[in-house]
Amino acid sequence: MGQLVYTGIGSLDGFTADAHGEFDWSAPSEEVHSFINERDRAVAAELYGRRLYEVVRAWETFGTGPDATPVEREYGKIWRNRDKVVFSTTLPSVAPRGPASNGPSIQGQYAVSSTRSTVM
Repeated sequence: MGQLVYTGIGSLDGFTADAHGEFDWSAPSEEVHSFINERDRAVAAELYGRRLYEVVRAWETFGTGPDATPVEREYGKIWRNRDKVVFSTTLPSVAPRGPASNGPSIQGQYAVSSTRSTVM
């Protein structure tokens, strides 16, 4: 049986976004990003609300360009190959899982609303 592990990013005053709605203050150093990559290899799926998913789906392409650092490329690959469950009443679909799995699958991508589940 797997473990359910909760992680989150927040400032000391309890906010995720800054006063302008930006999230870039939380960008980790190369050393911290390497640690996160190692930790996240074992993650089979991530659960998101719509707003956070809209932020993190930048990883659909982020880390694929020539200016990406090695840890960004590595995390992008890890993220794209992970199942994602998004809880939303307005989002019609979720980015597909990549072709190579880095762990067990939960059998698909889901956009879940309060009235229906859609398997993508």
